[in-house]
Amino acid sequence: MAAVEKDLPYADGGDQQMLDLYLPDKKGFTTVVFTYGGGWHSGSRKSVKQIGEQMQSLGYGCALLSHRLGPKDKFPAQAEDVAAGFAWVKKNIEAKGATRSG
Repeated sequence: MAAVEKDLPYADGGDQQMLDLYLPDKKGFTTVVFTYGGGWHSGSRKSVKQIGEQMQSLGYGCALLSHRLGPKDKFPAQAEDVAAGFAWVKKNIEAKGATRSG
């Protein structure tokens, strides 16, 4: 059964360092990691949930990432968050039914 797991922390920074997982109803799926556009200063994973839903309907897993925003958090904080989100997905996605990551 397809599932959505929301508000999973990939770091200790609150909502801006969380992700939502959209999981298809099959085992051995490929996963896409996606973060929204916004020039590093606006947006949220919640604004692109349609991407997660569409990828899920096509049989892919999708991790939608949020990250810290400028100007409060200076670059490269945003890139560091995206890297931490990727690392979390790589470490945890196989347990959710995805294929082994490389």
